[in-house]
Amino acid sequence: MAKENFFSEMEKYDLFGERAGEPPCRAGCPAGVNAAAYVALIAQGEFNRALDVIRQRMPFPGVCGRVCHHPCEDECSRGEYDEPVSIAALKRAAADFGREAERDGPILKDRGGHRVAVVGSGPAGLTAAYDLRRKGYGVTLFEKDEKAGGMIRAAIPFYRLPEEVVDRDIEDILDSGIDIRLGTEVGKDVAIRELEMY
Repeated sequence: MAKENFFSEMEKYDLFGERAGEPPCRAGCPAGVNAAAYVALIAQGEFNRALDVIRQRMPFPGVCGRVCHHPCEDECSRGEYDEPVSIAALKRAAADFGREAERDGPILKDRGGHRVAVVGSGPAGLTAAYDLRRKGYGVTLFEKDEKAGGMIRAAIPFYRLPEEVVDRDIEDILDSGIDIRLGTEVGKDVAIRELEMY
């Protein structure tokens, strides 16, 4: 695709990778990630922008690019003609190659000093902390273990999901400005009533 045609096509997407109408692959994605947008960006070598599109809906592109069962591919319109687009493999490529490019951090709003304490740094806790941070809240994350990740680390073997991929995704989440307290069990090391201070 010629460069000018690509940018004409990309005008259909706004900053967050949204497009008029919902493609079937996006409807099939449990996280609602806009696969059409990041696939189009990867086709132009824009891995860093593709990674930003993915992170608008979920903060674990490296993890999901390796372990997601990719229901989006079952819904892919391309499958009506030959084979579905390898959406999960392209998400993995965006995570691996987009991270190498110089990127801006997430778009952060300012909530005037409002803060939230999140207990547990498994996938749900990390996602909640990341989404709150992107909305402009200060976040303190409490984790009783010495490493963040919860069931991502405990339930998926490292031959299937390398530890460095988990570390990279978590590092990117925490780099948005989240304060994490590892080795801190709520109810033991810090009282529940003390969470109001964070």
